[in-house]
Amino acid sequence: MKLVVVSPLLDLAGFYQFSFLVKAEVSTNIEVADEANAIAIQGRIDILVIQDSFWVLIIESKPARLDVTAGIPQALTYLLSAPDLQSSCYGMVTNGREVLFLKCDRLQNTPQYTRSPTYRLLENTAERIQVLQGLKQIGAYIGDLRS
Repeated sequence: MKLVVVSPLLDLAGFYQFSFLVKAEVSTNIEVADEANAIAIQGRIDILVIQDSFWVLIIESKPARLDVTAGIPQALTYLLSAPDLQSSCYGMVTNGREVLFLKCDRLQNTPQYTRSPTYRLLENTAERIQVLQGLKQIGAYIGDLRS
């Protein structure tokens, strides 16, 4: 079900081409520590696009009845669990009706994130095109970094 909406976009963006690998239900762990204790958080990334061992894009999907922003905390947690060699990671959250993009910069001690506006997939052709362009830009940017 999760790939029904996202798969055509990933295909058009070129993520099913050689050098990219699309995986579903990828297990991940992150440990959060403060002065007193450490908490281990485990989860499953709905869709992970990788190139070699480099995380290109994580995708978190939520049911259509939920607002797309409900997936932001979970997606950010997954972005923080990306391999340490990555200074920036990209994510996408969707509920099948809407999409938003996330970028997590981990260059500083405190990670910073930015988010895109929310794009409506069903009602607006121009916004569907913007989502596709966003995916293509992420793929091209990562490809340039890896070259």
